[in-house]
Amino acid sequence: MDHGQPRRPGRATGHWNHNQWPPPRIDVQVGDRLIVNLHNSLGDEDTSLHFHGLFMNGTNHMDGPVMVTQCPIPPGASFTYNFTVDQPGTYWYHSHNKGQYPDGFRGPLVIHDPKAPLSTMKSLSSPFQIGTNDRMSLLQPRFMSKYNPTGAEPVPKSALMNDTQNLTMPMYIWVEDHTITVVEMDGVYVHPTETNMVYVAAAQRCSFLLTAKTETSRNFPIIASMDTTLFDTIPPGLNTNVTSYLLYNHTAPLPSPTPLDTLTPLDDTLLLPQDNLTTLPSPDQTITLNAATPSTCTGTSSRSLHRSGADEGTWSSSSSSSSSSSSTPNNSNHTTTPPMRRDTLVVEPNGNAVIRFQADNPGVWLFHCHIEWHMISGLAVTFIEAPSILQQTITLPADHLAACRDRKDPIPFEEAVESEALSAFGSEEEAVNGVGMANKKGDGVVVDVDAITRA
Repeated sequence: MDHGQPRRPGRATGHWNHNQWPPPRIDVQVGDRLIVNLHNSLGDEDTSLHFHGLFMNGTNHMDGPVMVTQCPIPPGASFTYNFTVDQPGTYWYHSHNKGQYPDGFRGPLVIHDPKAPLSTMKSLSSPFQIGTNDRMSLLQPRFMSKYNPTGAEPVPKSALMNDTQNLTMPMYIWVEDHTITVVEMDGVYVHPTETNMVYVAAAQRCSFLLTAKTETSRNFPIIASMDTTLFDTIPPGLNTNVTSYLLYNHTAPLPSPTPLDTLTPLDDTLLLPQDNLTTLPSPDQTITLNAATPSTCTGTSSRSLHRSGADEGTWSSSSSSSSSSSSTPNNSNHTTTPPMRRDTLVVEPNGNAVIRFQADNPGVWLFHCHIEWHMISGLAVTFIEAPSILQQTITLPADHLAACRDRKDPIPFEEAVESEALSAFGSEEEAVNGVGMANKKGDGVVVDVDAITRA
C-alpha cells in the first residue's frame, strides 16, 4: 500500500498482512466509498475491524465491535466493510475484539477535505502516533487474575514515537521553542488556537499547524511525556519521555531536550468548533443508568471514553479535587460559546463529565473506555437508538450471517443474528481468556482496500 497518498478512485489500492509493520495509513477524500476486504489468517483467533470516530450513519452494521454490531470473524473467513466516508479529519482503524489493537492491529485513517476551512488544512500530510510498547497479549492474563486483586495498571518500560506497539497511555506533546496552532480535534474543525503543548489520551486525535523557524542552523526536539497519574507505581529508572526531532539541518547535532518544571497543555474544553452549532435543547425525558464497574479494575485511574456513532458535546467536567457534583449543565453561555465536541473525552480519577449528544443515528452504539484493559474488564455500555427504525432498515450482508453461523460457541445462530442487529453484550466476549494475536500462528490479517468512485 502506498503510504501518505490519496487513494485513486475506481481501483484497488493495495493490501497488507500482519507480518508488515506498521500497518498502512489509509487516505481517502470526503464522499469516497471505502471498501475493506479482510481475511482472517490469525490461526485460532477471531477478529473484527472498527473505524474509530466515523458515525456510520445508515451503515451501523459496518461499525465493527464484536457481538455489538457483528459476530466475530472466525479464522480462515473473509469479511467486507463497505461504507461512504463523509467526515473530514483524522481517524484510525483497529480491531475491536479481545484487546488486539494494542498488539498491533491498528492504523491511521485520514479523510481529506477539498473544502477545508483553511487552505493550510487541506493536506494533513504528516500524521504521527505516540504510545508505549508493552504487549497486550502478555498483560491481559496477568492484569485480570487473582494475582492482581487491586487491578494495578500495567506500567510500560518505554515509549516510542510513530507506529508504536501500544496506544493506551495519555501523552503530553510539545515541540521545543515552537508554537503550534490546533485546528482539529477528533474530526471536528475548531477555531485555530495557539499553544505550546497538547494532551492526547488513548484514541484521541489532534491536528495542528506548526510555525517553522526562518533560519536552519539548529534542530529541535519533539517530546512526548507519559501521564503517570495512570500508574499505581512508577518503577525506578522509568523514562517517561520519548524524543524525536524536527530537522532543519541534517549536519547539525541533535540537542537534548530542555527539562520542563511543569506540564501545562491546552485545555481542550475551551476549543470552539468552527461550525458554531448552537446548544442542543434540554431533554424532554431522562433515563437514569445506575450501573458500576468493579473499582478494583478501574476505580483509581483516568478513563478515555468513546461513544461510537456521534460526537459528544462536553458541557462540564471535574477532577477529583472539584467540589462540584452537579449533573445539570449550565446552558447560560452556550448560545454564544458552544461546547467543545469530540468523540473521545478524558474523565479524571473520581471525577465526572457531563455530555450531551443528539440521538439522530439509528443503531447499536458502544460507549466504552478506550484504555483497553478497562474495556476488557467490562467498562462499557451500549446505546440502542431507534430500534424499530433499525429493524425496518437494516439488511445484514451474507458475510455477517456466515460469521454468526460459523460461531463455535453454543449461542444459536438465530440468537446471534438477533443480538448483532438489535442488542449488545456490553463488553467484548471472552475477554478474560483472550490472547493477543502476536502469539498466534498464521500469517495475520490480510486487508485489501478499495476507494471507489467519488461523488
